[in-house]
Amino acid sequence: MLDWRAMTELALACEGLTKHYRQGFRRFTAVDGLNLQVPRGSTFGLLGPNGAGKTTTISMILGLVSPSAGSAKILGGSIHQAGIRRQVGFVPEKFQLPAFLTANEFLALHADLAGISGAQVKAKVAEGLARVGLEGRGDDRVGGFSKGMQQRLALAQALLHDPALLILDEPTSALDPVGRREVRDIIRAAHARGATVVLNSHLLSEVEAVCDHVAILRNGKLLRQGAVGQLAGGALGVEARIGACGPQVETALRPLVQDLAIAPGVDGQPATATFQVPDPAAVPAVAAAILGAGGQLFALIPHAESLEDTFMRLVEEKAE
Repeated sequence: MLDWRAMTELALACEGLTKHYRQGFRRFTAVDGLNLQVPRGSTFGLLGPNGAGKTTTISMILGLVSPSAGSAKILGGSIHQAGIRRQVGFVPEKFQLPAFLTANEFLALHADLAGISGAQVKAKVAEGLARVGLEGRGDDRVGGFSKGMQQRLALAQALLHDPALLILDEPTSALDPVGRREVRDIIRAAHARGATVVLNSHLLSEVEAVCDHVAILRNGKLLRQGAVGQLAGGALGVEARIGACGPQVETALRPLVQDLAIAPGVDGQPATATFQVPDPAAVPAVAAAILGAGGQLFALIPHAESLEDTFMRLVEEKAE
């Protein structure tokens, strides 16, 4: 088995990954020339509106769907290598678990597939059930579980062998808010032990809470990827409260900011100016300009773009 902790390459790399489908006489492109780089040890969010190609991308990465063009490397190798596959854990969006097996039997089967030795299986199965909140349910048949419980069990099998790469496709779709929080904790624990996690979720708040890197897709194309803190790449929104805000203050601000709007103060209150600063490093210069023009600066409040703001801006810009 590969010593994945000692390797410094990307955990996942896609180059020109493409998938075409035919719908009658029309060819439909689900994924279009995707170049994706997932840093080893990161928690990577895959974002995009419905139909963006996220699940198709995951299916090609895992060898479940053959690409029309391009390639994907996992942990420096191919998913078709048994040694690589045994280092990957996966929870599909549409999971279908064997109803006739008990939870213990289901996890024992996957432990065997993952190469876990017979002496360790019982302990690993018990640990897996406890990890997802299903302790005491090992002898119950899967067919009697609720959809949420089955999703927990699917997550337990993905984590059973402590994979180097954990790929989760909408892992909380059947869970209530408590279950979603527990899954976030499980993702953080996997990341803490050194695993790389790829999370496909339509819940932006969930991705923002656990992911340090993201990629945004639309219509099968990559719009942007990178560290969450550096992804925005847009102007910084700023709100300033300014006393003695005469025309000279507006004149001083115009060359430094974008989308300037000034609302006069009422009953002796300072005016409120809102604007965009192209470079956050220019904020001190903006403050100096206000004071230099005779304004009284009561507050200068930056509003950094959230992941949701970035997502909506990129998707809407591309749509236009």
